Amino acid sequence: MNLKLKMIFSFLLIGLLPVIIITFGVIFITSMGFKEEAVDRLKAVTILKKQSLEAYFNRKLKDLELFSNNKFLQTCLKQYNVDLINNKIDNKRLLYYFDVFDQYILNNINFEKLNYHDLFIVDTSGNIIYTFAKEDDLRTNLLYGKYKNTNLAKVFKKGLKENTFADIEVYTPSNKLALFAAAPIYDYESKETLGVLIIQSNNDNINKVMEETTGLGKSGETYIIGSDYLLKSNLKLNKNLTIEKAFRENIRIKTEAINTAFIEDFGTKINKDYRGIEVLSCYAKLDIKGLNWVIISEIDKAEVLSKVKYLNVFISIFIILLFFTLLFTSFNLATSITTPIKYISNVLKTVSEGNYLVDIKESNSKSEIGELNNAAINLLKKLNLYKNQIEKKHEEDIISKNELIQYKEKNLTLLKTSIKDYRNQLKIVSNQVLDGFVIFDTNKNKIINVNMAFCNMLNFTRNELLTMNIKDLFPVENQTIIINQFLQESHNKTVLEKDILCNKKDGTTILLDIEHRRINYNNKQCVIAFFKNTIKDKNT
Repeated sequence: MNLKLKMIFSFLLIGLLPVIIITFGVIFITSMGFKEEAVDRLKAVTILKKQSLEAYFNRKLKDLELFSNNKFLQTCLKQYNVDLINNKIDNKRLLYYFDVFDQYILNNINFEKLNYHDLFIVDTSGNIIYTFAKEDDLRTNLLYGKYKNTNLAKVFKKGLKENTFADIEVYTPSNKLALFAAAPIYDYESKETLGVLIIQSNNDNINKVMEETTGLGKSGETYIIGSDYLLKSNLKLNKNLTIEKAFRENIRIKTEAINTAFIEDFGTKINKDYRGIEVLSCYAKLDIKGLNWVIISEIDKAEVLSKVKYLNVFISIFIILLFFTLLFTSFNLATSITTPIKYISNVLKTVSEGNYLVDIKESNSKSEIGELNNAAINLLKKLNLYKNQIEKKHEEDIISKNELIQYKEKNLTLLKTSIKDYRNQLKIVSNQVLDGFVIFDTNKNKIINVNMAFCNMLNFTRNELLTMNIKDLFPVENQTIIINQFLQESHNKTVLEKDILCNKKDGTTILLDIEHRRINYNNKQCVIAFFKNTIKDKNT
């Protein structure tokens, strides 16, 4: 990569990198802000609806308790129980009590205003002695009759002891969804339980509360789920999936938020909803007696972050425009810097090749580039001056240099001749010496030089010895000891070994004295050993 491209890349990096880092930081902080804002709205809506629902159900129980504490109703039911104990209850008597209850309820309870579908009066034995709707369940028994497994029967059993609700179900006699609430009817004097007052209502008021989604945007909704994972209110985003359809077709909804809601009382979570779409969820457990319900408030994550997408588009356009602006500016700036540098570089390259007759235009610029240009002009002038001086000096020195070369060559020839004569004389002397000598490498114990006297002692030729190992000169039983003695001695210390058996070529041995020392020979660690035939010396 040339200097111009490096400068352009550097300018772009310096200009864009801080912007990109800041941009990602802004996007991250903004997205987190939008998420927190959405979560806060979900929490507020969830808490508000939770309070509204709990207040609605508590009001229902209080209304029911007020009706059950009516003295007229208590007196009539007490007289009914007396007649029942005295076996005075027959169809005529039942019709009498039915008319009494019916007249009282018609005069005192506004079913349309309270959104009641039916009202039941059940004695302590489970006999339904009155229903306002006069459906198929009249005069059936909730403990042993055909409706003993309904939520009506369940709420009756609990209603003998306390005010309570039973979960929504499709109630067969009405053939519609029914929510039951029950309260015990006490004897106002003895406080003995006389029977149970039960009301049946639909979920219209619940849906009205849940359909209000102000503050949740287009994709926001709230709904109620029971512990059986069936809907208890309609959905805003899926009009086809109603509560009744969910009950009749057994359609259950399970999400991470719903599962967590039955474990924790309140919280938020990002998860996939019943549509498989990622949403922000807020969940809360409803505190309603007899009901294990949770309320779920959700909004699509995509809607929450939609503003961030617009911000991303705006920032992307800004970065693209900034990139091209920086690219244009960087290109012009790099060109203004590198063009004169490249010109001076070419001039200096020409000068380095030996051509000093180069004309550089003087620069009027006061920038560092102009100073560099003028400095190159001054350098070229000085180089030309030095070149002329060197050429003149070279011409003066060339004669004396040639004479010096001729003198050195003459002396070198004489020296080579003397060295050659010395080597020949040394070779003749070494071969005429009576003592034999051997030089071997201490690393490989390889023989690297011998004289003729040693060859004659053992009857080997010189070429044969130069292929041998030093240990081959001695009997096997003595090899290790002798070699170790050779190698243990230090430099410049001569050691004499007497009467050492040595192998001759014909297989016989000879006693020789050996004097050895360590030396450097041809840049190798070696040992030189002198072999002397003492017997021959004595005979001589």
